[in-house]
Parts: sequence; structure tokens; C-alpha cells
Amino acid sequence: MRRSVVPLAVAAALLLPFGSPASAAPPVLTQPVPARVTVTWTAPEALPLTGAGVQLFAVPTDGRPARLLGFAHRSDDGRTYSLSVPAGTMQGARLEARAAGRRLDGGPTSITAAATGTARSSSSAPAPVEKAAYADVDPGAPGKYATRSVDYTLPSVTLPGLPHPVEMLGHVVAPKGALGNRPLVLILHGRHGTCYIPRASGPGDSEVDADWPCPAPEKAIPSYLGYLKAQKLLASQGYVTVSISANGINAQDGELADGGAQARSSLLRLHLAQWADWQADPDSRPAGLASVPPVNLQKVLLAGHSRGGEGANRAALDSLNPPPADVDGYHGAVRWKVLGTYLLAPTAFGADPAADVPSVVVLPGCDGDVYDQQGQQYVDGSRATSTGTALHSAVRITGADHNFFNSEWTPGRSVAESNDDWWLPKDTYCGTSKKVAKTSLRLSGTTQEQVGAVYLATAARLFVAGDDRARPILDGSKVIPKSLKGLRVSASALGLRRTSLARPAKGLTISRTGSVKASVCYQVAGGGSGGCLPGGGDSSLSPNFVPFVYGARDPDRFALRASWTKASGRVLVPVTGAGGGTTADLSHSSSVALRVIVPPNSTSTSFDVAVRDSKGHRAVLGTLKPKGLPGTANTVSYWAQERRVPLAEPGKVDLTKVSRLEFVPRSKTGKLWLLDAWGRKAGTPAVRQAPLTRVDVGDAGKVAEGSTEHTVDVPVTLTGTTPGTVRVFVTDSATGVVKASLLQVAGDGAAGSVPWKVLGDDLFAPDGLITVQARAGAGTVVGGWSGGVTITNDDPVPTLSFTPVKTTVTEGATLRWKVATSAPAAVDLQIGLQFVDPPQTPAMTTYDVSGTWLSDTFFDAQKPYRRLSKVDGTAALFVAAGDTSVDVTVPTAKDPRVEGTEYLRLHAFVVPMYGNEGIDDPTDPANGVMLDGTVVDG
Repeated sequence: MRRSVVPLAVAAALLLPFGSPASAAPPVLTQPVPARVTVTWTAPEALPLTGAGVQLFAVPTDGRPARLLGFAHRSDDGRTYSLSVPAGTMQGARLEARAAGRRLDGGPTSITAAATGTARSSSSAPAPVEKAAYADVDPGAPGKYATRSVDYTLPSVTLPGLPHPVEMLGHVVAPKGALGNRPLVLILHGRHGTCYIPRASGPGDSEVDADWPCPAPEKAIPSYLGYLKAQKLLASQGYVTVSISANGINAQDGELADGGAQARSSLLRLHLAQWADWQADPDSRPAGLASVPPVNLQKVLLAGHSRGGEGANRAALDSLNPPPADVDGYHGAVRWKVLGTYLLAPTAFGADPAADVPSVVVLPGCDGDVYDQQGQQYVDGSRATSTGTALHSAVRITGADHNFFNSEWTPGRSVAESNDDWWLPKDTYCGTSKKVAKTSLRLSGTTQEQVGAVYLATAARLFVAGDDRARPILDGSKVIPKSLKGLRVSASALGLRRTSLARPAKGLTISRTGSVKASVCYQVAGGGSGGCLPGGGDSSLSPNFVPFVYGARDPDRFALRASWTKASGRVLVPVTGAGGGTTADLSHSSSVALRVIVPPNSTSTSFDVAVRDSKGHRAVLGTLKPKGLPGTANTVSYWAQERRVPLAEPGKVDLTKVSRLEFVPRSKTGKLWLLDAWGRKAGTPAVRQAPLTRVDVGDAGKVAEGSTEHTVDVPVTLTGTTPGTVRVFVTDSATGVVKASLLQVAGDGAAGSVPWKVLGDDLFAPDGLITVQARAGAGTVVGGWSGGVTITNDDPVPTLSFTPVKTTVTEGATLRWKVATSAPAAVDLQIGLQFVDPPQTPAMTTYDVSGTWLSDTFFDAQKPYRRLSKVDGTAALFVAAGDTSVDVTVPTAKDPRVEGTEYLRLHAFVVPMYGNEGIDDPTDPANGVMLDGTVVDG
């Protein structure tokens, strides 16, 4: 008998109509198994609707990496989160709940940590603010125009995958007296509560839920009105701004595989199409828009917050590479041009950047919602997928949380109840309690709203107005707007005029001397060895290292890890130039830009940067002294900062044939991680948009397992004629194994597929799920990034028969029954055992069985003396995968007392291993069989 606690509270079942044992034949348990079951997690308290959502994971008990099951459905109580999965998904695994890399069900980053006092803090003072110059232009300064505001409401729209129509509601803030067609800025809020009940006590005191449409007396939460400061700033500068409502998506996206990204893209483009209609026929505009200047739809900036950021990115991608019609809610022509995107604390579940659309990603340093700051992947994911001329900037705001960029999500300012999403008030840098008042770097709601507005105006100034004076604010030049004086703001970027110099890759030979240790490491180790960061390569410490597929080692993302204990030695990194060449031409570059990570709060790291050419000539370019970001054990603070050294005096080095990048320690000790290095030249070139091939992964539906090996093809839609590559990760839910492969896209317009070998057999196993997830490579862009196929079991479920072997014994001997299956199974079959009162008396007591056996099997003790039916706990009996029998044994105890014959009864029942929807309580005596034993006094 395997010793374990029966997981009655977890979820899953083999089940169950059992009959009473027949006298002439061994009793048999039949086990019909549901194709899908529901796994459930209950939070200790109600959780608000968030951008990250709640993701459920299966964590194998044998130590293999956790695998993502999907987004959980949020119940009305805000505490219960459930997900339908194929039966067998939780075989050999426990359930875990996370939100953007943060554990919700235990540990120091859990929502329970604030209540239990397990928050961990840093005693170190943060590194001082590094000096930054002011830009030649301040986008935060109001413009010359007065502004006016007006709302418009249009008929609701139906979007694929959403049962209820979604509102078409926009709040317009426009300049007064502006001549000509004005640029258009379209803003989409994120995932938040949708409805509230106003209270008599005033604004902000209310009950919030996620209904849609809002039932009376509830009102819709006006999340779309939370960016008025940004709208008024931009309108004063001559832009027409529209902030749109998406409550209808927020209330219904809980079970969409992409988190609603395609639906939000459709909504944004439906609004753009409406503005295009009004532009073509001004008389068709609502009366309130008559005073709004006409817009220039060739100058559009899309902005989005949280999941709205992912929607804005997808809308930009869809505008260049239209999606398949069956998944899209907009089917018209593209009559606009998106010149840039502004993504505020965005989710990036698909990690699918619009590579040829310039972008700014704002990362809040105290984000308690999108905790891992995964929006960084919109920057990092743009490397080598297209021309590289579009700027992709990441701006990290120390002290900002997730919510306060929106005034309607900020306590004290919102009409509905709202919250500070950072969950640890005693954290040294992100906390808000009085105990950390001297060290906390948190921003107020009004300051944070101002920061969001200024960087949106900066994106508009550069991408739409073409003012190159705004570029240094975004391109990593350590320049900030004057209106944000004193704030801890850092920027790093890819794109523009950059020439590839070094990018660590597997197999790259790193030379080192002296005390320096250096190696190439996996940014995402997938639970294996070789991970870059501390804690066994914990990728949750860094926005740059966020995994695309949980549990998978990423074969495309590497970094250089270096450390030293003396100011001696060096590291030589071979050049990986354009197209994989071994030399780089830096003759047109003015500096070398490196994206490097140093430990949080570190202040002393110092190293020289040098280059060598193919003939061995060497030149030291300068010394870098990067300081670590403020961080505690609770923050995600290993972030790649951009640092530069000039190429003004290369000496004898031939800059057309640079072959080595070199680091020479200058500090006594140091650690760094290099993501990439580039030759850089100032300026903003025109964006060259490549004719990329779009990849959308489909669903193959259900395929029978069969009895022999065969291949299943998961369909892939390819739109475009450009050859390229796409990285595909295939996950088998039954084993948790993830296989990564690089697929070639021919560019001939033909449909594609991802093949998967199904190893059919004649053994019962629950249905399985094969998930296919795709990420763009060179020459491609990915829209629908996730699909797959369900492998249905077509073998009968084994029945279990119970045969008495030794059911009358003298005390001290062992009672025994044999459990046999009608056929072996591919999974463990589990039986639960509970003591119940026998029909005869006297009943056996805890002193009549082995005390060690009772403790090990039922996790109970002999004392106090009592009938066995009063024993707490349930024993688990497994028929192991591949086996056909197991014995139920009860070792009895011999004692010197004179006793009569005693009796025992065990209730045997099938344990709900996979879910118990529609199944009666398996512990009910009406279910299962009764095993009776008799013990004669010795």
C-alpha cells in the first residue's frame, strides 16, 4: 500500500457507480472517466480583476518544471478560480496559482505574505540617482491650445469568442482652434472591475464586480476616463485624443487563450474605422463631435495600459499584417497608419511585438499586478525579426505601481473602489507603511499619472511629430524631460541606427584571464541547469528573462555572465555581426552601446570596455560604472540598463573589422550580465517596413489516440510571401515535456502545420492536450500564438475486482484482499480506504492493529483507545501504471489479553483523481465495496 494522503480536495476523478459486492463473484468497481475536469483554486480573500489575471499551473511532484494550464475563470465571489482541463492533466502534480510570475498561494511573493508578515526587505540603501541631462525639448510642457471634451456612444459590437456585445464608447479631448487635420491618439485602458454600486458615503466606497452588462443598480466603472491628464496635455499640443471603454471585454476575456488580445485589437480598429468613416462623411458624425478638428489617419498613435497595452500592440500588428477573418471582429480595409505605440505596464502573454512599428514600453518598478514586467519582451523580442530600424524603447519608472497611471484606479480619486496593487506595505522601497517612510521610493498617484502623461507625449513628439529632440529621452541616452526632475527613470532601447556587435549564443567561445569567471548562460533555463540569475537561474527576477513558455528551456535567449574578485584579468567576447558574421563594421558608429545588468543596489561595479580588430589591434574605449536598480527580495530589479562608450579614439583599430569585445575589471569585485552590444549612431531613420509573413497557430480539434504510432498536424495559417523562421514550442500535457524546434517558413503562401507523433497503444489513459505556441523569428510576425490538439482516449477503462485472500486470521497475522484490474492502464489507478463500523460486534480497536502501520498508512495514532471507525484520515492504495494487481493488507496486533472474536470493515472506493463534476461523494458508503475481516483471539 503506497503511503500518501488521498487528494480529495484537489480535483479529478475516475468515477463511479458502484454496487454492493455480489456473494458469488468478487465485487467490481467500474470507472467511467470524464473527458475534461475542472481544477479549482480558492484565494484567501477576494482578488480584484487584474491585468495579469490568475494563471493555474500543474507542478509535477517528481521535480520536473511547472507547466501552465491557462487563465483561470474568476467566479463572482472574486475568490474562486477554476479551469477546465483534459482529464489526467493533474496526474502526479499539484495545483499552483500565479500572476505574472508571482506566487499567489504561498511564499514571499504571495498575496498571503502581507497578512503573515513574511515580507522580505533589503537593509541596503538604494544606489544614488545617476545624473541625467535634460532633453532639448520637454514634452511634459503644455502646448498652446485650449481643450474641449466630448463623449460619443455607438451601437455595441459582437466580437469572436465573447457571448455579450461590447460597448463602443469614447471620450474625446481635442484642441480648440487647431487648423488642418490633426494627429489622432487612441487610448485603451486595461483589465479592471467593470461595475460598481455607488454608496451614499461618497466616491471610492463601493462594491466592485466583473459583470457585463452592468445590472441595475450597478453602474459601469469609467476606466476610460482615467487618462484625462494625458489627454489634456496632448490636446494642448494639437492632438485629437480618444480614450475608449472596454468593460465588455474585461468581463468576458477570462477564458480566452490569448487573454483577449485579439478582441482588444478588434475594438481599437473598429474605432479607427469609425473615425475613417466620419472623415469620409463629416455629416455622419455625432453632433457632439462637430467642434472636434478633423483627424489625420495617416498619423495615428495607439496607447494602452496593462492588457490594453497588449491590445494596442496587437492592433498595430494587425494593421500591418491583417489576421484571419474567423478570429477578428473587424473585417474592413485598413484606412489608417499606425506610426507608433505606447504600452503602459503591458501584459505580453504572446510576446509578439509589432517589429516595424516604433514603441515605448513603460515598466513600473513596483508593479504588483504585472509583477514580472513582461512588457520588456516587446523590446527584446524585436531583435533580428525585421529591419531593426524602428525604435523599441523600455522606460523603467522606479517607485511606480501598476494602477496609479489611471486616476480611476487610484484610491481617493476613483468613483469606484480601487486599490494600490503593490501588496507588501513594509517593503523597503515599494512599501507605503510608516515603518518604511524614510526609504520608500513610491510615487503618489498624481505624480505617477503625470509620468505616464509625459512619456505618452514624448512618444507622440518623436513617432508622430517627428521631433528628433525627443529621441534621447527614449533611446537610452540618460536624458529625461525637465518636467520629471528628480525622478528615478531609466531607459534602454533597440533599433534605430544600430549595428550588431555581440549577442551571446550557445556555443560561443568566451576567453577569460585572471580572477574573472565568464560563461554563456540560458536566460530561461526551464527548470534545468545553466540559468543566468541567482536562485537556480530564477527568471522571475528579471523582466528581460521572462519565459515565453513556462517550464521550457529557451534555445534562443542567452546572456553572458561574468564575475571577478580582483581588479585584474579580462573577458573577450567574439563578435556576432550582422548575418552571423565574425566581424562587425563600426566605421559609421559613434559609440558602442551595451545592455548590461548589475545586481540591485550595487554601487561599485566598474570595468573598461575595449575592442580588437581582426589583426589584434586593441583600443580601450572607456570605463563604465553602472549602478544597480533599487531592489529587495520582493522586487523584479535585475533589468538591463543601456550604457555607452564613445568610438572617438579607436587608435590603430580597424573599425571596419572589429572581431572582439573586451571587458577589463577595474573594481575589486563585480558581477554583470551582458544581453547584447551594438555599434550606435545618433538619429532617427525612417522606418523600413518589411513584408513579413504572418503566422497564426490553429486548433486541430480532437484526434483519437489509436493503437499505433501516427502523426497529427496542428494547422498553421501563413499570410505573406516572405521566407523566414518561427520558433515553436510543443507541450504534452500528459508528460509535461516541452519540445522546441525552429521551423522554416517557405514564403510561398501555402498553409503550414506543426506535426506531432502520437504513440498510440491499447492502455487506458485520460485525454491529453498537445499545445503549440509560436514566437516570431527572422522574416515573420506572429499573431495567434497558441493552438493545439486534444488526443482522446479510445481504450476501455479497466475495472477493479476485489477478491478475499485471507479474511479470517488469528491476532498477529495479516488480513489480505487482492485488487485486480481487467487490464493494465497507462496511469495509476487509485483506491481510497476508510474504516467503518462492521455489522457484527465487537468492532476492532486501534490497539488491535499494528501501531506503526496505522501511523504510516492512515496518519493516525493508536492512542487514544477507540474503535477503528473513529480513525481520522484516508489511506491511498495505488495500482501502479502497467500493473494489474495490488494487495490490501491490514496487519493485526497480538496481545496477552483474553478476547473474543473481533470484526473489521474497510470501505474501498475510487478516489477522485481527475475531477468530480456530476459525481456523488465517493466516500458515501453507497459507493464502493465493503471489505470485511474477522480476527480470532490467539
